[in-house]
Amino acid sequence: MVVRRTLESKRFDRFVAQLSDYMGEGGWRPKRGSKRARRGERRARRQAVRLLDRRLERVERPGRRLQKLSARELHRLRIRVKQLRYAGEFLAPLYRTKRAHRYLKRLAAVQDEIGFVNDGLVAEGLVQKLVRSADEAERVEVTRAADAVVGWSDRGASAHRAAMRRAWKRFGEMPAFWRD
Repeated sequence: MVVRRTLESKRFDRFVAQLSDYMGEGGWRPKRGSKRARRGERRARRQAVRLLDRRLERVERPGRRLQKLSARELHRLRIRVKQLRYAGEFLAPLYRTKRAHRYLKRLAAVQDEIGFVNDGLVAEGLVQKLVRSADEAERVEVTRAADAVVGWSDRGASAHRAAMRRAWKRFGEMPAFWRD
């Protein structure tokens, strides 16, 4: 009850508005270009390098065997690529933005293509499960429909596997933006 009254009070509204103004104005940050700001940026970049290097290593290791990865391994790799990408997007303002933008764009392409390949593999697994669960009376029709779906999926998967390899190669050609 006391909490509700406090949250609904005009005093609390003023506090939230003042806090919002303060945060928006950046009064809590050192002046841009000041010695304190430069020192903070250097520390932030050192931490960012460690974090991004660890995430990149977790992507590169399985990526060396990209063509041999199972559906489960591809899914794991896609999650790791996504983690690297999001960390990179968050930390990119600490670095040159054009280079970071190009790097992250290539990383996003890898993530997308792995996702397309993985979606195809998952769809095929689901279709096979559907065939196995069909009763005798439906099995012929379900199998025929499943063969059509798997054929369509295989055609798309081979194109996406090729696109995935190209995206991976392009990504691998570009140096990490946090390493100057």
